[in-house]
Amino acid sequence: MSAVPAEGPHQGAGRAPGTQPEASPAVSHVLSRVHASLTEVGEVSLGGLSDGDVVRLVDELTGVTSRLTRELCRVVAEADRRRLGDATGARDVRPG
Repeated sequence: MSAVPAEGPHQGAGRAPGTQPEASPAVSHVLSRVHASLTEVGEVSLGGLSDGDVVRLVDELTGVTSRLTRELCRVVAEADRRRLGDATGARDVRPG
């Protein structure tokens, strides 16, 4: 069990009440796969792994973190370009 919550603490933070955006089936599918993958990684029993497996996880998760950050920046830039914060009542579209 991990001390890190499975769901991000900032989901919906910064949006006005009642402005939860609708997602298309394609986006919902992609996001559910991301969440499922993160849950699966979080369920790995680290104590039973070899040193090599731990090193590989560190290396791969570092790369995944960079990729995820790049995609987040790309999507936030698009939201900013569309001024979606104005439409949803968000204080801003930046994460966290």
